[in-house]
Amino acid sequence: MKSERLAKRGRGAKFPAVGLVIENLEPRDSKWLMLEYAHACKTWGPGVHFTNVRDPRLQRHLQALEGVHVSARSFRDLDVGRALVLDPKAARPLSTSDCGEFDALVVGGILGGEVMRGRTRALITRRSKLPARHLGAVQLPIDVAVFAARAIALGAKLEDIEFTNGLTVRYGDGMEIELPYGYPVVGKKVVVTPGLVPYLAKHWGEEE
Repeated sequence: MKSERLAKRGRGAKFPAVGLVIENLEPRDSKWLMLEYAHACKTWGPGVHFTNVRDPRLQRHLQALEGVHVSARSFRDLDVGRALVLDPKAARPLSTSDCGEFDALVVGGILGGEVMRGRTRALITRRSKLPARHLGAVQLPIDVAVFAARAIALGAKLEDIEFTNGLTVRYGDGMEIELPYGYPVVGKKVVVTPGLVPYLAKHWGEEE
């Protein structure tokens, strides 16, 4: 039995009208994952739908976030309306007109690796047989993909959004951490997931 269809938000300057679905594809809860998920929700605003969340601990952590809906079922088993997958391997970029034509954007809840392995295509796009769009050639963290999607939904062009091509985090003790992901540059400042830099200083190497 399918759930009630996701309601589109009213149009306005602050919130996109298209809905956001994050299909969780991580098997367990982790601090890094929750940092990205929490920032994604803060970036997008109320009404984010997390699907395929089967880990009870992750369910509890997500339900504690404001304005979030959590389901253990995949979005494929829910009525999300006309959905568009954000897939790095898609042939076409996401546009503002796309966001006006679809009811929901589906983002893969996958922590990045050293290289893109096409997991969104394998686990979401091919299985759902839905149309897909990309957000550029650089691998983006979950929250950054949401940042870009929101900006485009509100009228920005993908080519006008500046991303780093990887990021080197340098600490005072001389330690350096290379992150092979794109982060947005806003006002000449790189926007990094809140809490990630101090977290990595303590736990780098413990999580993939």
